[in-house]
Parts: sequence; C-alpha cells; structure tokens
Amino acid sequence: GDTVTVPSGATFNVAGTLQSGGAAVSNTPAFSVILSGNVTSGISDNTWFKIPFDSEEFDTDGCFDPTTNYRFTPTTSGKYFFSAQWGNGDGAPRAEWISIYKNGSEAFTNYFYAQDTSTIDDYTPIVTGLIDMNGSSDYVEFYMKQLSGSGPQLVAGDKTTWAYGYKIIG
Repeated sequence: GDTVTVPSGATFNVAGTLQSGGAAVSNTPAFSVILSGNVTSGISDNTWFKIPFDSEEFDTDGCFDPTTNYRFTPTTSGKYFFSAQWGNGDGAPRAEWISIYKNGSEAFTNYFYAQDTSTIDDYTPIVTGLIDMNGSSDYVEFYMKQLSGSGPQLVAGDKTTWAYGYKIIG
C-alpha cells in the first residue's frame, strides 16, 4: 500500500516481476518461429498458402503449434503485435502477398509487385499488425500468395521466412 516516488534522473532496478495495479506486467506470451526447410511444392498460383512455420526459436508459453496447425493461440487476452516475412527463391513471383489471418480471416496484408523482373529475387514482403486476442479461442496464422505460375518457393535459409508475436503491455 506504500507509494514510492522515484526522482527524475534516478535509475530504477526491479528484482522480480514488475507489477502494475497489482498485476504482473510482461510481453508474454511471445514466440518467434522460422521455416526450417524450403517449400518448393504445393504453392499454387494465385491461391493463399499457409506458411508452415515448423521451428520455434522461442515460445514463452507454448502457444504456437509448430507441428500440425502452424498457428498461435494465446491463453492470455490482450493486444498483440505480429510480424512475418516470406523469403522467395529463384524464379520469384512478380507479385507477392503476405498476410496475418485471425480466426481464418485476413486481418493484415502487405503486397509487393515488381515492375522490373531482373531484380525480383531481391525483395521479400513483410507484414505487421496489432490484433486484439480473447485469450481462449482466437488464433493467428500466416499466409502467402503469389502470381507467377512458375513454381515459386518459400526459402528457409538464413532465416528468410519467419514470424513472431508478443502481447503488448498496456
């Protein structure tokens, strides 16, 4: 019940869990996932394709499924920040989309269209967004779409296809 005033210019070190209004404050659940191997088949022209993120760099609360659904289902309600990128390989498509889906519907999308196809392999689309999650049944997945008709691929090398997300404090 005590109030502590920290003077301007003072350093504040917290040993333990930072509290706000009696509740622990942290940016969790949080995850970071990558594609562990190139995907070279099954990506049809002009069709949304779920990115099969199958390797976790970290998953603080075990909320990301890297084996069957490739989705994040947080058990804590709140606003979450998400970001994802898909790396294209040789024969990259002229047009590329990457999307964050919430509960099976598109929430955020970024689009790339190459006017000059000589440098197309140098570009990768990235998408970010803030999404309100209910902490019980809401889930997020990541999709890509391409227009080329010439066998594009999702590239795993050098962590070029990745996604991450975390609960924001607020």
